[in-house]
Amino acid sequence: MPHTTFSSLQSVFSSGKDKKNNHGVDENDPWSSDKFTELGDFHPEECRTPICRDSDQDGYYAQSSCGTSIDCNDSDPDISPNHAEICDDKDNQCPGNTGYGIIDEGCGNLVNIVVNSNNISINIWDCGNLEDGDQIDLLVNGSYIRENFILSFTKEIINITLNDGANTLSVHADNEGTNPPNTACLEISNVTNGEALQNWALYQGTDNSMYITVQH
Repeated sequence: MPHTTFSSLQSVFSSGKDKKNNHGVDENDPWSSDKFTELGDFHPEECRTPICRDSDQDGYYAQSSCGTSIDCNDSDPDISPNHAEICDDKDNQCPGNTGYGIIDEGCGNLVNIVVNSNNISINIWDCGNLEDGDQIDLLVNGSYIRENFILSFTKEIINITLNDGANTLSVHADNEGTNPPNTACLEISNVTNGEALQNWALYQGTDNSMYITVQH
């Protein structure tokens, strides 16, 4: 194998000195980015721009440096960072999120709360990724405040007046929609003790209830 000497290298770099191609690049420069591009070995734009993929189109990328928290499961739109639990027999959150590692935490059971006012508001909506026609009846102290109500992504704001002391809020599942079970989220104002944001998972014809206690 012939040896490369300093003089031979010098002759290579000195021959055709200042010879430029049509792009203004020295054709004798072995480190020319133009040469690497021509050979298909060097793509500087790939070094500068991260490849960002959101295969399940849930708004979170599976790669870092893409402007979002990393999606721990980019093949399932119902699993992403800080996703609400939607009671679908799987864990909807990612590592580091509250509730991660627990499947369907809090689903199907409304929890008693304490509020500091007789006048409160309740937001109710379908908090899953599919509007599937879940229909409910919502009652306070045995009286209907919504009957045959079809849940949607849009929050329904309901203002109610409570009695002093304990009050009962009940949910009845009229159906299970097209994607069982019947699921929704409930957000209650003026909560001083307990969970202000709750959800349920009910089968057709079943009920769930909670106490809302007013303490001034």
